[in-house]
Amino acid sequence: MALTILANFQELHQTAWVYWQVMDNNLNWRMIDYTPGTGYGRHSGHAGSGRFRPDKYYLMAQFSWHIRPGVKIIKTDDPLTVAALDETNHKLVIVAANNGSTRKNVTFDHSRSSAVAGRPDGVVLRWNTGASDAYTQRSTTLNGKSVTIPVNAKCLQMVEIEGVVV
Repeated sequence: MALTILANFQELHQTAWVYWQVMDNNLNWRMIDYTPGTGYGRHSGHAGSGRFRPDKYYLMAQFSWHIRPGVKIIKTDDPLTVAALDETNHKLVIVAANNGSTRKNVTFDHSRSSAVAGRPDGVVLRWNTGASDAYTQRSTTLNGKSVTIPVNAKCLQMVEIEGVVV
């Protein structure tokens, strides 16, 4: 799912979030498990009518909660990474995937930017979604105008850098 969303950023240049597969027949796409034709999963007047799939929900959250309307998508050289700049709030959002079998460190160099500050103490927030955790917040610190983050195998990492002026 993450690889398809990243490919869409690279190739389709979408401008809105519309997720129509919330209750898809395909297990790989749906966010709510249900049985077609039985009514299981449809609103039946009470909570718990379908099993929520947090793995898909939080994977989508990495993109949709942080890449907001009006941001400028910035071209990256990596097909497994999307970057979005909120010029009004001076915030850069980066979503990176690791579809490999081992952890890798990824460095984002922003030396071309006029300013890259992070939070007041240089902290950069990041969120991880993978097999062992769903939307887990972590942090790292800037090293000048670059930041290096570990991306575990089969995980998606979202980084939010404040104080970015291009």
